[in-house]
Amino acid sequence: MKKILIFLTVALVGACALASCSSQKKEDVTNVEPKESPAPEADKVAKKTLEAVLDKDYFFISENSTEAYKESLYRDSNGDPNFSGNTPEMLEEDGPLTPGTYKKIMNEKDYLYGSYYGFKNSHDIVLYYFSGILDGEKKDVQFSLKKEGSDWKISGYNEWLGSWRNKKTDGEIKSLINEGKDKNVMVFHRGESYKSR
Repeated sequence: MKKILIFLTVALVGACALASCSSQKKEDVTNVEPKESPAPEADKVAKKTLEAVLDKDYFFISENSTEAYKESLYRDSNGDPNFSGNTPEMLEEDGPLTPGTYKKIMNEKDYLYGSYYGFKNSHDIVLYYFSGILDGEKKDVQFSLKKEGSDWKISGYNEWLGSWRNKKTDGEIKSLINEGKDKNVMVFHRGESYKSR
């Protein structure tokens, strides 16, 4: 009888130890740390850029663009209508045209925001994509940052420009960000409406 009790006690202790080990493994799997960004400095600039784009802060966009892009924005012919005929001083005086839009969308938390780093090493360019819902209306934003010297600057605030894309279409890149599985993609936030069904 004593041998049976000892055997049962050992078996019970073994089972408890095994169960504890198994639940520890499960916890480790669910607490996976998000992958590290290959361009954290660009991501910081991107956050401010997204706020400027949603709030229509054209002064910020102007002041934080690459030299070539800034020049193209102010060009009288084929320039950007938000910049042509204006000066940086005029834009600064106007301030953001739709202030608070960024904060409102962030507070509602129903948005998708991610980046594509596939051109970072070859062209020093990172693409960002945002899709959010504000007052029942969908807002899509795509912009790019390019490294100029040691700083990340805006190289497109309302579209992804350039032939460096290796024949990848806007739709393909947005799809990769939306899926969030590609090694060159990071998804910073995925709201309820953007979760895969």
